[in-house]
Amino acid sequence: MVFVLVVLAFRALVRRGAPWSAALCVPVLWVVFEFAGTRISPHGSAGSLAYSQADVLPIARLASVTGLSGITFLLMAVPAAAAVAMAKSTPRRPRVHVALAAALLVATAVAFGTWRLARPVAGTAVTIGLAASDVPIAAFRTTDRGEALAVIQAHAEAVDALAARGAAVVVLPEKIVGVTDAYRDDVERQIAAAAARNRVTVVAGVNEIAAPRRRNVALVIAPDGTIAGRYRKRHHIPGIEAGYADGDGPLIVPAATAPWGVAICKDLDFPSLGREYGARGSGLLLVPSWDFVSDAWLHDRMAAMRGIESGFAMARAAKQGLLTLRDDRGRLVASARSDAAPMALLAAPVEVRHDPTVYARYGDWFAWLCVLAAAGLVIKEAAWKRTA
Repeated sequence: MVFVLVVLAFRALVRRGAPWSAALCVPVLWVVFEFAGTRISPHGSAGSLAYSQADVLPIARLASVTGLSGITFLLMAVPAAAAVAMAKSTPRRPRVHVALAAALLVATAVAFGTWRLARPVAGTAVTIGLAASDVPIAAFRTTDRGEALAVIQAHAEAVDALAARGAAVVVLPEKIVGVTDAYRDDVERQIAAAAARNRVTVVAGVNEIAAPRRRNVALVIAPDGTIAGRYRKRHHIPGIEAGYADGDGPLIVPAATAPWGVAICKDLDFPSLGREYGARGSGLLLVPSWDFVSDAWLHDRMAAMRGIESGFAMARAAKQGLLTLRDDRGRLVASARSDAAPMALLAAPVEVRHDPTVYARYGDWFAWLCVLAAAGLVIKEAAWKRTA
């Protein structure tokens, strides 16, 4: 419905001889629509057109300045300009000028992105290990101590294997097992033992099943086996995760490199969370996740965009999905599928540093500029109608 209204507004402006207003109204109105949805939807930015360009890195780099809104604007501005240029009712001079403006917009975006990608990443290399298994999926709801500890033992052995490959930090998926008060300490001791014997940091997702509210938690275990932090998921899936207590803030893990942050899966549907970590100078985000097979590609790219926007590398381990390591430019360093083996393992060095970005500092300035532009178009059209 919204798209139809935008097209009708475009058509009316072209027919009345306002080519510049027509070319501008499509990207501006669509950005405003997406921006409003991002702020009120329980799914955050999930519907943004910008994610279609996540693998086109020169264009995706635009998010470091404007956020998703700049990419969406570009995607809508080009076809709108082309339509204006091809409209028979548009005089020749405006046709040429609108087409040139669109070409200049694309060229500027590509040039900026290419330049940013060409600059060397002067960070500290950290070898990161990821592990995920699609075999014990149902264990997230278990309340059986024996079953839970068997699953944890399999993941502890994955920590051993990744540490043998040189990993200094290991990320395990979201909700590996269900945990009750009766055996919580046993689960945590088993994970802590794996971290301590390998002298690695481990981030592991567990599903705390307790009254009155369940908690989706990422445990952060230090190399000495102590619990360095407990991050609680802040954005839950409507319906599926009804009844879970929301987390109340970010978790920063001090490191010899730039600080590390922690998030869980759907949290990264929300650009504001990425900005929080960017504002704290994070150089690496550790993300236990759980995809649902069909959404793995998109969910991984959505997470990657948070790193591009706010200037940090990303380590994401998802069951029923992808294991990916990316640098702060959004480039894929290494990847694997969680169903590639009974326990999929991935380890690779990633350059870790915080890359300050315009978007992390100023937030949705471009989206608000589009809001003002939309208001200006409305006022202009109202004035034209009064004059007519």
